[in-house]
Amino acid sequence: MGRILVIEDEPGTQQLLRSRLRDLGHDVTVKVTGALGIAEAKTSTFDLFLIDMHLGEGVDGIEVCRRMKRDPETRNVPVVLLSGKVRSSADLHRGYEAGCESFMVKDDMSLVDDVIRAMLRIKLLGDELSTQMGLMHQRNEHLQKALKDKAQLEDQLARNSNDIEIGHDGGDSPVGMLVVDPEGIVHYADRGARDIFAKRIEGRNLGSLAPGTRLEAFVRDASTVSRTGFRFCVAARGTRPAQKLVASVLPLVPTVVGAGDDIRVLYLHDEPRHAIQSDMLQIAARGIRLEESADLIELARGEFQPNRLIGSSEAISGVRAQVQARANDDRPVLISGESGTGKRHLARILHYSSNRTGAFVPMNYEAVGRDNLEAQLFGSEDNAALLFQASEGTLFLEGVQKLNQDLQARLVAVLKKNALVDPVTQKVRKINVRLIAATLGSVDSGGFHPELREFLAETVELPPLRERAEDIPLLARSFLHRHQMGSGDSSFSNEAWLALENYDWPGNLTELNSAIRTACLNAGQSSIIEIGAFPAPLPQIHEGLADRDEFTPSVRPTNSVPGTHHPVHVEPELDEVRGFLNEVIASLPEGVDGEKTVSFEFFEKWALKLALARSEGDRLKAAELLSVGKSTLYRKLHKYELH
Repeated sequence: MGRILVIEDEPGTQQLLRSRLRDLGHDVTVKVTGALGIAEAKTSTFDLFLIDMHLGEGVDGIEVCRRMKRDPETRNVPVVLLSGKVRSSADLHRGYEAGCESFMVKDDMSLVDDVIRAMLRIKLLGDELSTQMGLMHQRNEHLQKALKDKAQLEDQLARNSNDIEIGHDGGDSPVGMLVVDPEGIVHYADRGARDIFAKRIEGRNLGSLAPGTRLEAFVRDASTVSRTGFRFCVAARGTRPAQKLVASVLPLVPTVVGAGDDIRVLYLHDEPRHAIQSDMLQIAARGIRLEESADLIELARGEFQPNRLIGSSEAISGVRAQVQARANDDRPVLISGESGTGKRHLARILHYSSNRTGAFVPMNYEAVGRDNLEAQLFGSEDNAALLFQASEGTLFLEGVQKLNQDLQARLVAVLKKNALVDPVTQKVRKINVRLIAATLGSVDSGGFHPELREFLAETVELPPLRERAEDIPLLARSFLHRHQMGSGDSSFSNEAWLALENYDWPGNLTELNSAIRTACLNAGQSSIIEIGAFPAPLPQIHEGLADRDEFTPSVRPTNSVPGTHHPVHVEPELDEVRGFLNEVIASLPEGVDGEKTVSFEFFEKWALKLALARSEGDRLKAAELLSVGKSTLYRKLHKYELH
């Protein structure tokens, strides 16, 4: 899915592009003038610009393109110029001279999907090139520092080798030290460590040096934060008695991104004199101190928890219960749901609710491109495999069923063996990756290799927003809190609330979030966000509801005009509604005059209670009796605490 800015002044073309692009899964923002489009491009990040060549007023499309390409922040974003009719080759020349990547004729949108996909590939390749250039620059900048750090580390290790002896009463000093790689192979051991294990140990695995102690697993799990307090025993040998030790591990991350595997420094302490020395080395990784990165990980664990799935509906409560049941679980999971329902957010919650110590590594099928999938997943001479990057963590694959059958089968085989051949060294490397995959729509929609479908036996289905309409107020307030530009006291007008709750949100959470972000930007510092600040079709929906109050027929749209999201008015069956309202009046408590002494709130609450009793708790039936939308009913039930 890409973020696309459309700059177009014709309403018909606006609606066509918005509908078509959203159907393809993209996040679309529309501006009607060149000036507004340029301003939007400066405040938000986009993957593609679609610009009308012949804008009706102000700056024309070609000049907008030229300015986009001059701005360092937007010049790498592809531009497609739109035209009702290209008048001559001179128009094409002017467009290409301004820097556009392609043209599209408005009367022929048959290839829009292909053009968009090609442009997004160009953007992806450009981003990758910029990243690689940045990494090369970073490598050149830090090369001398890396060499200096290496020399300092070797000097530190040499001093430890000379200074530490078994039996030395050195207070808190370790009695041995080793440097090991992620596979548990010892690359360096000081004299103390060699004396403990009574042999030369460089090149050997910790599992063979301390069998049955789980020392290797303890060291391997310390991939991002230091670990302390692991107690184990070295068996007696000859006249030397068994020795009780305490191990602590400090992970060292390479200074240069991509420079190689991380390593661990293993300190061995005599248990009776054990004390942790966490300040022996200060390690910098990507500009973030180790302690700070640990804090960031803990912050993420607090942010991505099951209780962050907002809503009180039965649908989302069921999802929340499923996720809570999978806490501390490492089994693979398949997430299904419509576009925009929050599959990536849920995947992060599953990752951070587990005991995984590695990274969360996402990959989107559409963004990577079919020809680059194998190299990205399994690695090549030019690409580090995502499976290596996700070791000890989670690999999240969006659109997993679109992988070809051979890649799906190969992926399952690698994950089951927990091993992958490094394409550069041709050596088998161990990995430990949890797979979380996402599919658009039903899990039974096809495209899965039988082995992958069996491997992804655990499934979670995210409901569309239209099936959890009662959650819209909570979600809207959450998004408002995230995007509001004022003091934090902003709210929506009654008209805005009515439109928000009576729209079916085919783009789900993504569309709701985008609409509220746009409204906050348009509202500026205003404390009340009016319906006019929202993008289409919210204002049009409000116009259709403007002549109705909440207890006149307010049917949520069940049909729609193809290619639009405008509600279609459906007349309800009024006889049953009139009969029920007469029943409400007739059932008012004795002594209450329906016209003089009863308040509107009393009558409203009375009608709600009677509708629930009449429908035996069926909320949908109760809404039909009152002739209101489901979201209106839920809001009223919440208002009067009728649960």
